[in-house]
Amino acid sequence: MLLPALCYSNLASSQGYVINGKSDVKHGFVVLNNRISRDTIKIKNGRFEFRGKVNRPTLALIEVAGGGGIPAELILENGVINVSLTKKEFKIGGTKNNRDYQLIKDQLAPYKQQITVLREKLYQAPVKDQRQIQSSIDSLNRKKVLVAGPLIRKDKGYAGFAVLLSVYRNETPGNISNYLEMFKTFSADPGYGYVADFFKDMVKAEAGFPIPGFELKDINGQTVNLASFKGKYVLIDFWFYNCDFCRRMIPSLKKMYAEFNPKGFEIISISVDPKADEMHWRKAVADDAAPWVQLWDFDKTLPAQYGVNGYPNMFLLDKEGKLIQKIVGFTDEPGLRGILKKNIL
Repeated sequence: MLLPALCYSNLASSQGYVINGKSDVKHGFVVLNNRISRDTIKIKNGRFEFRGKVNRPTLALIEVAGGGGIPAELILENGVINVSLTKKEFKIGGTKNNRDYQLIKDQLAPYKQQITVLREKLYQAPVKDQRQIQSSIDSLNRKKVLVAGPLIRKDKGYAGFAVLLSVYRNETPGNISNYLEMFKTFSADPGYGYVADFFKDMVKAEAGFPIPGFELKDINGQTVNLASFKGKYVLIDFWFYNCDFCRRMIPSLKKMYAEFNPKGFEIISISVDPKADEMHWRKAVADDAAPWVQLWDFDKTLPAQYGVNGYPNMFLLDKEGKLIQKIVGFTDEPGLRGILKKNIL
């Protein structure tokens, strides 16, 4: 019985891939998305099959159209791949990379589940509780990275690389540098480029080093130069009008500004809203009524220079324009006050 299956696997490997799938949904459609193209086929009696060929392994997503099952992330590669989709979970197997990927994901699943639950709470929680919830999420992400690291280093194939793509944003610069060297055989993969770009951004803004200068127009069309703020502590705040957590921080920032501005503290808010959203940006500025400088980087030239990977994202500078601390994500009033009191004399 093993021989025919083995021959079939070898044949599939040489000719392309075969994805054998089953689903809780008995009839409908299932979609395969490999980040370049989408393929849709019918589900018949809870079964489906994709066939094709790829030049190299890549991550892909399979999901039942319109819901009905948990989307399955798999490694699309030539060979026989098995997928099981249910309303609560998915399982992948078949090729070695997919078997290995499933084993690693099983070990990281408890962290993913807890983080998912906490993120749902975060979006619904009152502001006073958000700091504690975000702290718990950050703690779980750090624990997840510590568990994932040895698993990634042990598996130097595409399965290990695929796991890296899910955790690299919480890794240290040193570890990411090592991973880029370890997985350079996958340098043609789009995911490798994401990690490499992220690494470049990480080292662009380090504490103790000067921040890139800029000249931008303010909301009144006047040119503002960062160099003109030399001699003051400056908090550079990157945001956009429909960033919920960015806007939630405004009341706290107003209090901090009133408290620390007499000590030589300034805030520069830089919107990255595109030109099409100019009216939304202007309305947001008017609604928030913040008393500090409002600049507009509509073509987003600065985020790449500063290594901004998400919003809100703030940079606290000393009087010489050197970075004191990078503040990533929502930070409540006590957190902001603690940072400023620690660093502003």
